[in-house]
Amino acid sequence: MKYFTLLGLLSLNCVAAQMPPFEAKYQVKRGGKVVAEQTTKLSRQGESFILYDQTIATKGMASWIGFKRQERSDFHYINDNASVQATSHLMKQVTHKDKTLTVASDQPLISTHMMPLQIGLLACQGLQQIQVHVLKNKRVKTYRFSVTTQRDGLLKVSRAYPKGSQRKTTSWLDPTRQCLTTKTQHKNESEPLIETTLQSIQNL
Repeated sequence: MKYFTLLGLLSLNCVAAQMPPFEAKYQVKRGGKVVAEQTTKLSRQGESFILYDQTIATKGMASWIGFKRQERSDFHYINDNASVQATSHLMKQVTHKDKTLTVASDQPLISTHMMPLQIGLLACQGLQQIQVHVLKNKRVKTYRFSVTTQRDGLLKVSRAYPKGSQRKTTSWLDPTRQCLTTKTQHKNESEPLIETTLQSIQNL
């Protein structure tokens, strides 16, 4: 099946829509135990948008050292709302140096922080195969995903890894909420399963 790139979305018959401002709270588990809470907020400033995440450890060693990570991505919609273009990204994390990224490119690019939003936008347009171009460590990296519809109506998104890889990342999106991520699971070889689950959401 053909992969659609962000630049090819204008040929689709479906109508893309901007995600309305919201605030969502997620619970993060590691190996079945709650370890952190995450708050995701999408806001608008004129024609631009801001995606903000804050993750705070609540249990374990990370909580003991006061772990907290904050990420902010500024972006705008392009191609008649069919995709997004990041303009900057900032990450602050305890025990790590602040990271700032400014995006200046004619090619639609996003930060890794924005992948759930971008994937949801594309999945809600009916794409079954998705690829997104991400600017990571000053280099462009392409991520590929497959989308299937479950009996409960949720969209299951699976990331494609190189052959032989023992990593697995799966997300579930809710089409009734413009494909907002409701749950994500990540497994890396022998490490415990990391699961992030939506707890609540409110429109802003």
